[in-house]
Amino acid sequence: HSVLFKHRSADQQSGESFYLESKANTCVACGEDRNFLKYHVIPKCYRQNFPLNLKSHRSHDIVLLCVRCHQIAAEAVERTKKEISEETGVPLNVHVDSNGRMREWTELKQAYKSAMTLASKTGLPRKRQAQLKSAIAEALGLTGGADDVDDSRVAEVISMSKSRGARKVVKELLAAMPPGEAERARAVCEGRESGQYLHGRMVVERLVGERGDDALLGLIVRFREAFVRALDPKFLPRSWSVEHDAKREFGDRSVYNEKNA
Repeated sequence: HSVLFKHRSADQQSGESFYLESKANTCVACGEDRNFLKYHVIPKCYRQNFPLNLKSHRSHDIVLLCVRCHQIAAEAVERTKKEISEETGVPLNVHVDSNGRMREWTELKQAYKSAMTLASKTGLPRKRQAQLKSAIAEALGLTGGADDVDDSRVAEVISMSKSRGARKVVKELLAAMPPGEAERARAVCEGRESGQYLHGRMVVERLVGERGDDALLGLIVRFREAFVRALDPKFLPRSWSVEHDAKREFGDRSVYNEKNA
């Protein structure tokens, strides 16, 4: 990938100059001075899985964008994530079921709809309940079919979505279960990592396993380039750079030093 944004002068080559520079409360792309939002240039689904020296207390890749520019940047980052998904073979919306199988959301979408219907509608005919439970059993690979699907399985499937509505339904299902069953189901639901955050962890682990931390530096640069390419920002801090050094060294006494962990 080519570098699209370069330092303007030699005295800006030190990465630390960025943190000493004053920042304006304007959209870094168009200069709009109101109605702006924080934007993470490096998507959090990847960054949260970086080692501490690549993610701790760094504001370089958090910028302000107006609503319009934020939408443009978000669309660009989704395209980049899709490219990464295709290159690594890690689905963007990935889930791991209770049998440890990696599944794409498209495979589970019908089971999720069935589970939500079971949980939210009362008085369903038994035949309809059996149909819905069969769809869940098939998606989860349960050999006993509909007979293997109880409320804890319904909650498990719904918990694969992190939407507010799904969380509310899961909470209601757990509250209605006997204490022992609810505790076991809660452990499954709350311990589940899914969607793009699981995708992010799997991508980071794969990249580090293949090429070490240098692969993550390349990932950082890639998202910065995508950001610059999409918006051609005119109001970035003078020392902001696509190739800004993302690594951070911690002193011997720092709580972030791995030797003190």
